[in-house]
Amino acid sequence: MIYKRHVLIFAVLVLAINTTQSQEFSRHTLGVRPEFLISNHDNYNDPNIAGIGISYQLRINSKNRLEFDTGLRVYGSEFIPTVGLMATGIYQRVFPIYNNFNWYLGIGGGALFNANLGIIADGGIEYSPNKSPIQISLNIRPEIFFSTDNKSTDSTYFYTGFGLGIRYQF
Repeated sequence: MIYKRHVLIFAVLVLAINTTQSQEFSRHTLGVRPEFLISNHDNYNDPNIAGIGISYQLRINSKNRLEFDTGLRVYGSEFIPTVGLMATGIYQRVFPIYNNFNWYLGIGGGALFNANLGIIADGGIEYSPNKSPIQISLNIRPEIFFSTDNKSTDSTYFYTGFGLGIRYQF
């Protein structure tokens, strides 16, 4: 009976230590990333676009990670909005500033609902409070999308997105 109790206490301690360490260098983060975009796109009578997406980050090592976002973007005027799907994949390089405060740069690609493919740059700052599984980030994403639809008269679209990410680390 005493032996079983020692094994149980040891197992709980090992799990607690692993959980504490995983919060410090989490391999996965999952959360939301609302964004506001400014565009040169005049076809919708409003160059401003809003979006929200689900964001997932996969840490490769302490300095490299991949980020995948999928979500919705709302284009157009206040009277006739158009909602579209988007998906992005970005490689990011992370640079520590101080403790749990980092900045990062990245590059990747994306797809928009209306057969547009694009190149995306990404840069921002992020903070993870001590002993908290939450990560907060602010970033800017310049984007260039090319229309693959032959019906479009304007084939290149430039967007600049400003986002706020709130993610859970695990």
